[in-house]
Amino acid sequence: MARALMRLVEPTGGSVHYKGRDLLALSGREMREERRNIQMVFQDPYASLHPRRTVGDVVREAWRVHKHVVPKAQQEGRVAELLHQVGLPAAYASLYPSRLSGGERQRVAIARALALRPELLVLDEPVSALDVSIQAQVVHVLMKLHAELGLAYIFISHDLNLVRLVADRVAVMYMGRVVETGTTEELYGNPAHPYTGALLSASPAVPPTLTSTTMSSPDPLGARPPALPGRWAAPTAPGAPRRGTSAPPRDPSWEPAHTRVPATSRPDQNSILKN
Repeated sequence: MARALMRLVEPTGGSVHYKGRDLLALSGREMREERRNIQMVFQDPYASLHPRRTVGDVVREAWRVHKHVVPKAQQEGRVAELLHQVGLPAAYASLYPSRLSGGERQRVAIARALALRPELLVLDEPVSALDVSIQAQVVHVLMKLHAELGLAYIFISHDLNLVRLVADRVAVMYMGRVVETGTTEELYGNPAHPYTGALLSASPAVPPTLTSTTMSSPDPLGARPPALPGRWAAPTAPGAPRRGTSAPPRDPSWEPAHTRVPATSRPDQNSILKN
């Protein structure tokens, strides 16, 4: 989803609206300019940094495309400033990624994303590849930057405790479809979709909240994940398609009470931003 939002892979349908513009309707040149305002931090810090470029080169990379953002004479100082913002010493600019830990690499990735002074960061599971102790450090950096720079985040994660910590509004996706949206308090306090309730009940630090949404099916998710790409495994929910059909299960009673998401609509970007 994150790559589709950034058009690193081209979506086959739908729309992505940012400040009143459909990003999918922009030309390649227009999208390149728009990416100055929207930057991305990838999930795997071991794969997202070029192994043969120094940290300084990695951070400066965007300035080769957007030449007017930082004059060449000021780039070295700006690299040091960005590294300081993410909690790394300026001396790291001369190091290669192989010399860094996973948490340090992800901080470099965040510094690279900040190089163009964006308004929005798309964070695709930014700490899932890191040890728990390192995750806390990176999340602290993200929250500090949000407070200092006024950044908005699209934070994609399977960690419900982390989502509760960083998000103002949450959107839940099930089988490629947004099934529930709401404020953090609404969604965690009164989940309306069985999948949301199942996620919360499976989290050790989140109290079970399935009492109001449990279905009469032995499978609380309504249908198991696909066994093969493009094919649905044997479903157990009422109204779900037979094995091998291409349409996902649909039951109007699954839709959330506090925010309904029609099957033909797409989520508003503000439903998953931290403002």
